[in-house]
Amino acid sequence: MKLRLAAAAALALAAIGAANAGADTASERAPGLCCRLEADGGASDARLVDRVALHVEAGASATELLPAGPFRARFTGELALDLRSKLRFRVVGSGTAKLTVGEQVVVAGGDGGALDLTSEELRFPQGASAFQFDYASPRDGAATVRLLWSGRGFDWEPLPPALFHRDSALDPSDLLDVRRGRELFAARRCVRCHSAEPSAPIERHGMAELAAGAPSLEAAGDRLHGDWIAHWIVAPRTLRPSARMPRLLHADDPRAQDLAAFLLRRQSPADVPSLANRPPPDASQVAAGGVLFARRGCIACHTRPDRAEANDDADRVPLHRVAWKWQAGALAAFLRDPTSIDPWIRMPDLHLSDAEASALAAFLLDRSAPFVPAPTPGSGDAERGARAYVELRCDRCHEPAAVIATPRPAAPPLASLAGVDWSAAGCAAEPTARGELCPDFELPPADRAALQRFARSGLASLERRSPADFAERQMRELQCDACHTIGAQLDRWQSVMAETNDLVIDAAKPTLDQARPPLTFVGEKLHSDWIARLLSGENAAPTRPWLAARMPAFPARAELLAQGLAARDGFARSRSQPEPADAALEAIGAALVSESGFSCVSCHDVAARGALSRFEFGAPNLDLAHARIRPDYFRRWMNNPMRVEPSSKMPKYAGDDGKSPFPAYCDGDLAAQFEAIRRYLAALHAQRR
Repeated sequence: MKLRLAAAAALALAAIGAANAGADTASERAPGLCCRLEADGGASDARLVDRVALHVEAGASATELLPAGPFRARFTGELALDLRSKLRFRVVGSGTAKLTVGEQVVVAGGDGGALDLTSEELRFPQGASAFQFDYASPRDGAATVRLLWSGRGFDWEPLPPALFHRDSALDPSDLLDVRRGRELFAARRCVRCHSAEPSAPIERHGMAELAAGAPSLEAAGDRLHGDWIAHWIVAPRTLRPSARMPRLLHADDPRAQDLAAFLLRRQSPADVPSLANRPPPDASQVAAGGVLFARRGCIACHTRPDRAEANDDADRVPLHRVAWKWQAGALAAFLRDPTSIDPWIRMPDLHLSDAEASALAAFLLDRSAPFVPAPTPGSGDAERGARAYVELRCDRCHEPAAVIATPRPAAPPLASLAGVDWSAAGCAAEPTARGELCPDFELPPADRAALQRFARSGLASLERRSPADFAERQMRELQCDACHTIGAQLDRWQSVMAETNDLVIDAAKPTLDQARPPLTFVGEKLHSDWIARLLSGENAAPTRPWLAARMPAFPARAELLAQGLAARDGFARSRSQPEPADAALEAIGAALVSESGFSCVSCHDVAARGALSRFEFGAPNLDLAHARIRPDYFRRWMNNPMRVEPSSKMPKYAGDDGKSPFPAYCDGDLAAQFEAIRRYLAALHAQRR
């Protein structure tokens, strides 16, 4: 057992060492590869990636910047190896492909149909070698490609992202700026003012984020304090540096107080219990709320409510103004269900109980109370505020289309913006050229330049939707790396968790290891329908109930994000399928899972039967395995779990000779034994259903 653990640790260190290969030049390189794409007709795009994989459905666009149809892709950068190695490479999918490492063509071929190319075993030097992978999609049908490798001690697997680097000075900044500008256009909700119709097709079928609005203000008077509202309107980025809300008025404009008065008047209907009337959290809950703040990982995305750091290297959202912003009885309700005010909100739904939400609210309000400023003198007029709400077009983002009062179009329609120089006038222009009615997003020069470059590229891309592009944006938007390791990027929580140590000094320590699963190849690992249910909050029981952290729900994004995570790993959307009954094979699988075989039952629950032993770590219930895990990933995992996930506590079952320790089953064929286990788990899941 110790030898197996040591071997797995060596493999993990090899990948890390590869990332540090050529230390004298590492500071000049960036992680990942640059992927340039070109469609028939010449349209170009580029994106930064950490793997060679993609899947594009038939008739869809390879990326949202390209029209639908055949395309070519070139991945370039460096492949860094920690050791001189003998390796084989394999390309699977459809279309044609060519891999070049250093000066040698490793593998090439394909006739535009099914693609399965395998290289000879070749020797590659230690250190960084130039890497180029060229791909051309088939003329018809889905485009799919994945690059795999195998070597001494490991079978076919995707290349670890930590091995890829590139010279960022060679990145196509013009193409990447178009992407950045397009993302800014969506994030700033530009289409809300410039769309011609309340439910334009572009918002229903184009770039998915165009359907997003802003938090509902229907019952703002139940939630928010008026003084905070007035300050937010005139200076949102002084309260939250990452705010996307534009600055609408100058600090001395009386309409800020008028708007605050109007919004305070907007409260819940008479037949709906007002949040403002809910009792405030009990002060006795503060300590319990502090433990929740630490254990749920709030610190990964937020700074502490009792600290007002001027700068935060992780760009976390500050919480020291919570007591100024929120009415006491309303904060717990928000924490219980953030999506109730905005389906596209970035704040996650952490599945808090009423008691947990109240305790967390008590902690946030108590610790941020010292930062509540003195009230601003003056009062507003709600009637004038109602008129200003329409005149300033606040309703365009904050109201459902059915109740928007601003006549349409209240700003130039989207079609009229194509081909216009955005540097000369409008929201993306220089401050001196921006019109009086334009909201001030306080964009830095680089963001203005990106928006202007996006405008010059044309706006047709807003009408396209790519699941892979959406997943890439949303993993950044939702800060998945705050809690999960992704490729070579460690999760942020690990680096900042010490900031909350004092909050859990008197709390009972978790008895089981609290490591969270990596998301590096999650689209290859999990069935898409499982991911969608997980992100929708529909899975009744957590997969890892021993974790204090909880997987949040993002229902509005769930389906497309699940599809996109699969596509970025080179797979189509999938769902678990029933397996043909085979009593003999299933019996072998049951025996191998038992104490007489690999003893999986020692660590894993099996349906309602608890694990036989409890070590310092938890293990998912095997009843869920078939619904969760794709078959190919299951096989790869079983061959060598700690190579797939170095932090795993699951051992490698094959001996050094690659043979099974249980020759009585399936003639000792390890692959056949793993398949028997998989079929048993499928039958187990079918019985529960």
